[in-house]
Amino acid sequence: MKKNIIDEGTKHLKEIERLINKYNKTEKQCPMRLPILKIIITGTQFGYKRDDRILVIPIGCLKY
Repeated sequence: MKKNIIDEGTKHLKEIERLINKYNKTEKQCPMRLPILKIIITGTQFGYKRDDRILVIPIGCLKY
């Protein structure tokens, strides 16, 4: 179940990147920067870096 949710989040991040690339092809004067950090925050116990360079981070790591 959690794997499907993480994969769905990954699809959304990749879609945002695709839309930015599409926008930048037509907008030459003020292009948008691509995200340098892509993170999915989860309720899982462990974090990891996926093969597509997207970080999966447990919400417990974000406390201060």
